[in-house]
Amino acid sequence: MNRFATDSQLLLLRAALLTGPPAIDAANAWLDAHRELAHYAFQDLDSGSRRMLPLLYQNVKNDIPAAMRSELKAVHRHFWIQNQQLFRKLEAMLASLQAAEVPTLVLKGAALSVLHYRNMAARPMSDFDILIPEEHGPTVVRKFIGEGWSPDWVPKTAPYIPYFYRYRHALNLVHAQRGTFDLHWHVMFHATHKGADEQFWAGSVALTVKSIITRSLNPSDQLLHSCIHGYEFNDLPSIRWIADALTIIRTSQIDWERIVRVATDLRLTVPCAEQFEFLNSAFDAGVPESCISRLAQYPVSNRERGYFRRMTADPFLRSWRETLEDVWEATSRANRDRSFFHRLLCLPRHLQLQQELGSLGKLVPHAFVFLRRRFG
Repeated sequence: MNRFATDSQLLLLRAALLTGPPAIDAANAWLDAHRELAHYAFQDLDSGSRRMLPLLYQNVKNDIPAAMRSELKAVHRHFWIQNQQLFRKLEAMLASLQAAEVPTLVLKGAALSVLHYRNMAARPMSDFDILIPEEHGPTVVRKFIGEGWSPDWVPKTAPYIPYFYRYRHALNLVHAQRGTFDLHWHVMFHATHKGADEQFWAGSVALTVKSIITRSLNPSDQLLHSCIHGYEFNDLPSIRWIADALTIIRTSQIDWERIVRVATDLRLTVPCAEQFEFLNSAFDAGVPESCISRLAQYPVSNRERGYFRRMTADPFLRSWRETLEDVWEATSRANRDRSFFHRLLCLPRHLQLQQELGSLGKLVPHAFVFLRRRFG
């Protein structure tokens, strides 16, 4: 196992993404090892691996035993139905936003399904992601809250704090009857400063979602987004980004120069280089070595390199000093268009939101509790 995938996940990815005998051999080996989970359409398989099964089915369905083919077909059908339901909800949400004259851009799974997988089951989704311009963020979020949507994973007061829209890039919204979706005002978690997304909007391409014409990232930006999104630590490695990245590369003309330029501008060269190196070593993805070399050799500070290194490890293993360094790096990234003094002023608010405190006044008592627990 490595941080990118377990041995079992790597075998499954090869079965789903390679072609010919290597794919068939990997598929039969993986299916033999997971035969006891095949009943009930692999319900007990980890969610990341189960979401690879529609791709596996499409890739080797004519070369595997009939019993296994039947179980995989059931999984494929399940995700096809689920995605159809999500696309209907996405269509309605896009129509609502466009009626309010809010520009929209679809991110991640829904856009990938249409533009790159070109199959409504191949890329399972649990929700959908919509990007709006950053200046619309506060108004649109509050509008949704007024319509009965609830912010997930943040204090209820957070969306009413202006700095929240620099601290966060997106918000998961939940509705009792209408489901859940992610509303973005920035594409990247690591790039939330003012103007961070101008190049993504400028380079976007048309996307049709049922009756709605909207926008999506161009293939090069899509690839960068998928790689960065899959970079962070998970107890069980998230492997969806690997399939996404390879599918984008195989179905598109990638502008590698643009990727280097955007990654450099947004200070994402460290994770981008690491993800590309893995794709080439494990799947012969065809990322130009010159691209990887330029990304890997771009000068970055020790603080930034440490920040990304710790992103790939369990956050509970960080020392208090590393935690503070990471908070300052995140604050600096969110406010890179502001002066050093302004960044310092933003640090308390950033800490408040990171610790999920309802108000700034709770920060000092919280710090005392933290220090007492840390140092006895």
